[in-house]
This record gives sequence, structure tokens and C-alpha cells, in this order.
Amino acid sequence: PFETERKLLRVLEKRLKRHIEKERRNKTTQRSGRLGVPTIGIVGYTNVGKTTLMNALTGSDLKEKDLLFQTLDTTLRRLKLPSGGHAIVADSIGFIQQLPNLVATSFTTTLEELAQCD
Repeated sequence: PFETERKLLRVLEKRLKRHIEKERRNKTTQRSGRLGVPTIGIVGYTNVGKTTLMNALTGSDLKEKDLLFQTLDTTLRRLKLPSGGHAIVADSIGFIQQLPNLVATSFTTTLEELAQCD
């Protein structure tokens, strides 16, 4: 009786996996363009704290709301260093616990971005 729903879910899961893989390739290409530039990752539990820090460091005007998944994708901003050089600051999703595997897989590219931070 639920075979139609199961088939639809399999199709959607396959589509999501293709989309995630495409995103992974895009992020890898973007990271290769930033080679040699220091990257600072902001990681924490709340969106408000990380985004407030990002705004203060970079002069950005990102939305500061304490909402679950306010930041779904990593936000990157340029930071001018006192030495005259620059770095990239990455604002990421908050820590997430007990997500279903498929949902957690959606955040893989974001977590990979953080893993590449200096």
C-alpha cells in the first residue's frame, strides 16, 4: 500500500544525493581559489554569537537571529589583518545533535569547509 511513497522517497533521496555531490564539487573548486589565504572558522552553539562575532570582525551586516538553521551554508567574509594582508572568516552552522543521517549528510559540505580552516 505504501510502495508509491517508498518509490517517491527513493527518487527524492537519489536527487538529494546528486545535489550534495554537485555542491561538494563546487565548494572544492571555490576552496582551490583561496589556497594560501588563511581561513578562520567560527564554530559554536548559537547562531547569534557566531554571526555577531563575524559582523564585528569583518564589518558585515549579517542577520543575527537565534534560530535553528539560520545559517545553513557557510558564510565567508574577508578580514583585513593588522599586517596589511587578509584572511577569510567562515561563519558556519551551529552544533547539531541527533539529526537523521540523510539530514546530517546535507551539511557535509559545510563541515568540510570548516575542516579546511586554519
